[in-house]
Amino acid sequence: MENTKPFTHEDCIETGYAMSIEGKVIVISLSALPEQYHNRENQLYYCDGGNGSRPNPMGRSIFANSLHDGVKMRWNRSDVVGVLKPKLLPDWAKDTLEQIQSGSSQQMNL
Repeated sequence: MENTKPFTHEDCIETGYAMSIEGKVIVISLSALPEQYHNRENQLYYCDGGNGSRPNPMGRSIFANSLHDGVKMRWNRSDVVGVLKPKLLPDWAKDTLEQIQSGSSQQMNL
């Protein structure tokens, strides 16, 4: 049976502001998500840029695609728990990640 507990700091290889998160799968904090989206599927995003994605960022905005549905979102760097350990990436997320990285996902600006 697949794990349904939310992702935490322990599930990340890197946390904090000293790292770049661009081009990596990141975990969004449950506290940043609307209550109806409080599950691990909605926590996973692929970060593709923004001033907040750099190490020790001056800005706070990051742009990322949801691995749940491929929708592009803007988050604050403070919403990021960390970079997910690759071995914890669920099978369902691998296909979406591949599509996003190849540029074939449908993107919406919210």
